[in-house]
This record gives sequence, C-alpha cells and structure tokens, in this order.
Amino acid sequence: MQPSDPNPSLLALQILAAQTSDGVVITGDDGVIRFVNPAAVEMLQRPSGELIGRRFEYFTDAPEGSRFDVVGAGGRQLIAERRSIPIEWQGEPATMTLLRDITDRKTAEQLRARLIHSDKLASIGQLCAGVAHEINNPATYVMANLTVMGEHCEVFDRAIEHFIHAAAEGERGNRAYMGIVAEYGLPERLQEIRAMLAESTTGMERIRGIASHLRAFSRIDRDVVERVDLNEVVQTACRLTRNEVRHRARLIQSLGPIPHILGDRGKLSQVLINLILNAVQAIEAGRAEENRIEIETARVGGEVTISVKDTGSGIPQDIQQRIFEPFFTTKPEDQGTGLGLSLSVELVETHGGRIEVSSRVGQGSRFTVSLPIDSHLIPQEAGSDTGELAGGRRLAHRILLVDDDSLVRRAIHRMLDDEYEVAAFSSAREALDHLHRDASFAVVLCDLMMPEMDGPGFYGKLATAYPHLDKRVLFISGGVFAPHVKEFLARTGLPVLEKPMSREKLIRTIDRIVKPIYPAEP
Repeated sequence: MQPSDPNPSLLALQILAAQTSDGVVITGDDGVIRFVNPAAVEMLQRPSGELIGRRFEYFTDAPEGSRFDVVGAGGRQLIAERRSIPIEWQGEPATMTLLRDITDRKTAEQLRARLIHSDKLASIGQLCAGVAHEINNPATYVMANLTVMGEHCEVFDRAIEHFIHAAAEGERGNRAYMGIVAEYGLPERLQEIRAMLAESTTGMERIRGIASHLRAFSRIDRDVVERVDLNEVVQTACRLTRNEVRHRARLIQSLGPIPHILGDRGKLSQVLINLILNAVQAIEAGRAEENRIEIETARVGGEVTISVKDTGSGIPQDIQQRIFEPFFTTKPEDQGTGLGLSLSVELVETHGGRIEVSSRVGQGSRFTVSLPIDSHLIPQEAGSDTGELAGGRRLAHRILLVDDDSLVRRAIHRMLDDEYEVAAFSSAREALDHLHRDASFAVVLCDLMMPEMDGPGFYGKLATAYPHLDKRVLFISGGVFAPHVKEFLARTGLPVLEKPMSREKLIRTIDRIVKPIYPAEP
C-alpha cells in the first residue's frame, strides 16, 4: 500500500480501509489504480507497488454487482463482488470499488440448492413405494385376467373344431352342439371373459389415473399456471401418499365446494404431499386405527383454505415459528433436511398465499394453507377442447399410424379399425416411403419419441413434402419429452395425446381434426 496521504479525510479513509476485510480499490476516471488496501492485495495476489499505476483489469467496464472469479491467497478460488462508490482522491474524481469475498456465501447457496433438490428426491423416493403398490394391485389382476382369458380362448378353439365335425351329422348335429356347449361350459366361460374384460379395463383406468397423478407431481420444476381444482390436488396428494399413511393413521377427506384458482398444479401438489408426509412422521407406527390425518378444504371470504390436521406428537410452542426456517428440523438426521416446510412456504407465497400452524404437544398439529382466489398469476393459453364425437361410420377417412412399438401399434389399430381405414407403420421412414406413393390421408397419428427419426423429424419432412397434411398431425406420447421435443411442441402448437388413451378420447380428438376437412358431414 502506498504512503498515507496528508489530507486528513483521505488519511481516515486509508485507516478504515486497512481495518476492513473487504478489498478496497480506488481508481481514477482513466481506470488506473490509485490505492489498494491490504485485503485487496491479498485477494488479487499482487504487491501494492505492482498494482498502483496499472489499469484495474477486473472491474473497469463491469456493471454494478458483477461477480468474478479471482485467484486468492494460497491458490484459493475467490468470488469477488463489485460495489462502486464515487469519491474524490487528491482533488480528482475517483471511484472506490469494494471487493467482497463471497465464496462462502456462494457455497452456501449452492449447498441450499443441492439440499432442496435432495429434499425433492427424498419425497419422490417415499412416493415410489406407494406408487408401485398402487400400480401393482391393478396390474396383478389385469395380468391374471389376461392369462385366464388366454386359456378360455384355447377352450373355444377346441370347441369350434368339434362344432365343425358335428355340423356334418345333420339333425344329430343339433344334439351334438348342445352336448359340446355343455361339455366346455361355453356360456359360463363367455360370461367370465366379459367380467374379466370389465375388470381389466377398470384396472387400466386405475393405472392411467395413478400415472396422471404422478405426472402432476413431476411438474414441480416447471412453471405451469392453469386453472386448478384444489380438491383434485388434495385427492392426488392423498393417492400418492396413501401407502405411507395407511400404516400410521386413517386418512379422512372433507372436501367442500370451492372455486378453481389460477396456480401451478405440480407445485401445489408438492406442498400438500410435504404436509401429509410431515403429519405421517409425527405419528408413531402401529396404531393406525387410533390416529387420524384429516384434510379439509373450504372457501373463506376471498380465499380457499386447505388444512392438514393430525393426531401426532405436536410441536412445542417455542419452536413453532422456527419450523419454517430453512434447515431447521426436529426429525432425526436420516429422515429430513429441514427444507420441506421452507420450500412449501416459498411455493405458497408464489401464489400470494401463506401457511399457518397451530399445535399442542401431545395433541397434534394443524397446518392451514390459505390461497387467494384471485392470485394475479397469468395462465398459459388453454389447450383446445377435443370436441364431440361425430355420429356415423368414418371408413371413408383414412388414418396413417406411425409407432415403433408393435403392441401399441396393434392396440391403436384395433381401436380405430371399426371406424377408420388405418395404414400402420413401424417407423417414420416406412411411413414416408408410403406417402411417396399415397398421401391421401385425413389424419396422421404419430408417436413422438421413436428411434432413428422421432416425431419432430418426421413432421419436418412431412410438412415440406406434403403441406396439406401439416395441420392433420396428431402426436401420441408416453409423457416423457426430450428438450428439443418440448421446444418443438411449444413452437408448433400441435396436439398431443398421452398414453394410455381411451378409445373414445382418441376418436373425439381425431374427429376434431377431421371435421374442418369434411365440414359437410353430420
């Protein structure tokens, strides 16, 4: 550091600069360094004599608040933050720049981000067992039903062979028919097949519902503002946490008539899941019939409230406000990071709401989420309705189907075969080869994610070569999109149906595409 200036005010400044842990660098209007304090010398790793008289290379043209990596003492990587103050130095205009080592703060921010991510992963991990349990139940009886139906089909095959032989026996054949029917129990087997088909359909609807609930939860890292039914959010959260709850308490829902609000369904689901899991962890396992977790929804003035009440251990009065602080937790080390409630508060506050708690030790806790009906959030443009199912047969309309999964392709072909003429292909290249010979299709139904050439790639070639088909494309997807596919869908606005879809929904959506092409049809 250069000798002290005789000016008393500058001398005082030098003395203060020598005592601070922040780096102080004073530069003239030309950007040349006039003064550095010891902390700046240590941060910049150069002697003061070498720095004074040189241009300040780090911050000369940098905007206020800029952050830079600087090699500090001992090779430690520092992060310096610029804060500039206009002053006079030896009668000339100058700028004092403060260099603050915020490496530890940055590290803490990164740690907090990692812990928040870890907390989300912990929630997902807890849910996986419940989801697997929920899916395994319907999947079990679907598979069992399909196995038994296969055995029944073998019986029908044998019975048909006997019918053929009996048909040659004239009148005696009639009696033979009745004997065969009785021998193989055909009416009973047919009735059982119908029942198994109905059960399997119900099972697949359950699986589809569970997958839909899980997709809602998975959107917590995206901003999707839409009209949300909070009662539906509660039901989703209860479904996903049911396996955790059932060993500790009875889950009781009291859902009142409430208006829809503008919000982010995935983030609100995360909040409810966090509150339910906290309630579960406040209750000892083993006495599920004696304990309750009650969830209520209601409208109170201009707000909608969701309360989660438990009969758990309760929270001491002196720490009730601290439980919302980041990293504060009363749980054992291996059961929580202390970020669940603080994250929930952040998510609720982004909706203009708040979370309140009331609790007594030994008597349980109640957490109440209050959300304004008018949150002032801006919704995304709503997707178009799929339209009504048109009457009549549609065999005049031809569908081009592209899907690399043979079982999915055959299933969709079967769903559409009675209504449309379907040409099915296992790859985009096969479909394009066919289009070179015949492009007279009403709708192109295409899987989004395929090997070799995916949906966006196929659409690009189709729209260029056959522009009359570019508005007739309907994509189908399992719900997992690569980044470029998300960008493609946002840019084109093309419709997407998520698998599995019902026959009715598929035909309604196809009809919406077909109607503008053939407006004269009823």
